[in-house]
Amino acid sequence: MLVWLDALTSKQGTLLSLIAKELIRLGHDVLVTCRRYEFTEKSILRWGFNPIVVGEYAEGGPTSKVLADIHRMEGLLKVIDRYKPSVLVAYPNPPAARVAFGVGIKYIALTDSPHATIPSRLSLPLADVVIASNCIPSHLISRYLFNESRLIQYNGVDELAWILRTRPKLDEVTRFNLTPYKYVVYRPHEYRATYYPASKLGFSYEDVVKTINNLGFTAVVIPRYSDQVRKALELMRLGYDVRLIWGEC
Repeated sequence: MLVWLDALTSKQGTLLSLIAKELIRLGHDVLVTCRRYEFTEKSILRWGFNPIVVGEYAEGGPTSKVLADIHRMEGLLKVIDRYKPSVLVAYPNPPAARVAFGVGIKYIALTDSPHATIPSRLSLPLADVVIASNCIPSHLISRYLFNESRLIQYNGVDELAWILRTRPKLDEVTRFNLTPYKYVVYRPHEYRATYYPASKLGFSYEDVVKTINNLGFTAVVIPRYSDQVRKALELMRLGYDVRLIWGEC
């Protein structure tokens, strides 16, 4: 059986790659796709898969996001028409879910973000099976489901899948000219996400980096968006002790 796995983010790329490895071990074939967005493609490459990249993340407003989804649906449809998978495995993912539903492919949805209302409403009603951690109250997920869909919950959290399979590598630290135990990783908030509150934070990007430096640590910034990249470069020019990781896996 050919299983299609589609990732929208680097976290999804990591987990779906591990699932793909297990599927291959069980004798299945896999088709891995993703969109162009920060570390997503490289999060898949690092596990030995060459994903088909279809579409990209839109940093603009609602119209830009809808157009990006429309273009991505068109691209995914061409890929699916060529390879003809039997089932889709993905997180809440409107373009992939709509394509799978439209051509009659079963959809197994993974979710850990019932607070992501828009993608959940556009995806989970089309899923045949939804899988989630039992740390999430079932009613937060079942409200999105079609009455014939199945909800399966397991004892654990997604992140353990790669934490248990990964060992720290010193060369990953030294290649960024970092001293072990003397740096703090800073991942700015995903303020462009549809589920993120529109309220302002009580601290700035610069406040966080300055605090990290004042405590004697190097700030390792892993941005999500292009404006966060520009801000990190600006702080470096101002003399802050910052390492920028962008486009790396």
